[in-house]
Amino acid sequence: MGQIDEATSLDVLVQEIERTEDRLAEAVEALAYKKAHLKEELQEVAEEKAEQFLEKAEETKDMLVAKIGEKIPDRRELKEAAGKLASKIGESASEAAEAVAEKAGQAKDVVAEKAAEAAGTVGAKAVEAGEHLAAAAAEHIPGPSDIASAAADATSKVVEAVSNTADSAVQRVRPRTRRQPPAEGRSK
Repeated sequence: MGQIDEATSLDVLVQEIERTEDRLAEAVEALAYKKAHLKEELQEVAEEKAEQFLEKAEETKDMLVAKIGEKIPDRRELKEAAGKLASKIGESASEAAEAVAEKAGQAKDVVAEKAAEAAGTVGAKAVEAGEHLAAAAAEHIPGPSDIASAAADATSKVVEAVSNTADSAVQRVRPRTRRQPPAEGRSK
């Protein structure tokens, strides 16, 4: 019986080897299939992630553009603000000139000095406001040279008006030289 046991064992061993070969063949096929499809799956995942990233970037861009658009005033609003500022500067200069004229009647020499100082101060403030307005306009308007030119013209006019008013006030305050009538009893 020794040979039969050996033959049976040999047959069992052959069958075991054949089953192992089959399992290995199936595993190799599965690996080959997985390898072929893994590349496709990775491409799909990469494309999906890229699409998500692009969508998020587009949303972020749209959100930023909307926020920036809300914060930047349009050209018309800036022109209106510049007009109001120029008007206020003109009103302030006019009010200052009137105050200088009133005080000039009360204190002749002191008022003359103060009027000159006020004219210089108001003129400097008007120039400063004009420069500030021009700088703000330059930051927000594509064509800033028009607004800067208008602000400079307005500033020049305000400075000229204040200067003329101050000169006029000084002229009114300065004592006029009058001839005194001859005293009685004196002879010519």
